[in-house]
Amino acid sequence: MSRYLTFIAGLIFIAAAHAADPTVEVLTVAEKPVDIIGEWIGTTDGETNVTVSAQVSGYLTQQLYKEGAAVKQGEVLFQLDDRTFTAQVNLARAQLKQAEAKQVAAAKEFARAEDLLKKAVISTKEFEQKTSDKLVGEADVAVAQAQLDLAELNLGFTRITASVNGIAGISQVRVGDLITAQTAMTTVSQVNPLRVYFAVSEREYLQFIEHAPELTQKIDLILANGKTHPHPGKFVFFNRQIDAATGTMTVAADFDNPDNLLRPGMFARVRAPISADPKAILIPQRAVEQLQDITRVATVDGGGKVTFKTVKAGRQIGADWLITDGLKAGEVVVVEGLQKIKDGMTVKTTPYAATQLPAK
Repeated sequence: MSRYLTFIAGLIFIAAAHAADPTVEVLTVAEKPVDIIGEWIGTTDGETNVTVSAQVSGYLTQQLYKEGAAVKQGEVLFQLDDRTFTAQVNLARAQLKQAEAKQVAAAKEFARAEDLLKKAVISTKEFEQKTSDKLVGEADVAVAQAQLDLAELNLGFTRITASVNGIAGISQVRVGDLITAQTAMTTVSQVNPLRVYFAVSEREYLQFIEHAPELTQKIDLILANGKTHPHPGKFVFFNRQIDAATGTMTVAADFDNPDNLLRPGMFARVRAPISADPKAILIPQRAVEQLQDITRVATVDGGGKVTFKTVKAGRQIGADWLITDGLKAGEVVVVEGLQKIKDGMTVKTTPYAATQLPAK
């Protein structure tokens, strides 16, 4: 009788032990192709930044643009006092008319001398003088025309215009200031497209070059508010050399900016594919434990036994970790329930019900 009771007690103990096994959600590891995404901190700048400068001297009479506003190429931004330049244009025009009148008279004298020479009325020397007078008259007209062109050009320079479409910055001068030639008055930045500069490592550069045809078509720009700029960018150029001090290379990318939302000097994160892994192992972030400098996952064998394994984790891709070493396809990892298991214990398993987590 006692042996029977002992056997029954053993069965009850075993049943109770199995009933106490915790239930965890597990995922079978599988290989799949994935793009490896890089992320860098970038700074924005105008594709072209043009310093607006004066080319003639004069007092500033008007500022005709609104600081921080969009301006068009050829739009007048500043007006200098043009009275002196207008007078110079009028003087040059008068001098041109005077030269033209003398040239007409010299041309008539030349035609008359040419006829008289045929009749042997004047000497060859007199004819040569009339020819010289005609040529001098023509030259005087050309000089007067050039002086008029220069005067009109200088008059035009009193209207200081934008040389590109863009955003005009704060004025560095004020109405009433004496402006001299080459005075920097403001800056116009061409912001559509807007350029972003960021630095990549030498290894990342080589990955870019290797996979450029497939993986550099789309670049995302994440703004300071966490939102992604709606217009993907494209690579423009890699700098000519690696910076020996930092081991990085400067890269430029352009982003369409039709609403002028982006401005020079902003900080933003840049994301772009840098390589492809045809046999990547990805597991949910919640399946990974990080304890100081150790990264581990819990695996479950066919009998439900738990084994914690140290792994190497690469980049975060969306809601998953890229595991570069320590796991292979076909292994079963615990995703939910890590907090209630220990190494060596037995668990019950149920398939992991994946949920979409926000990308970090």
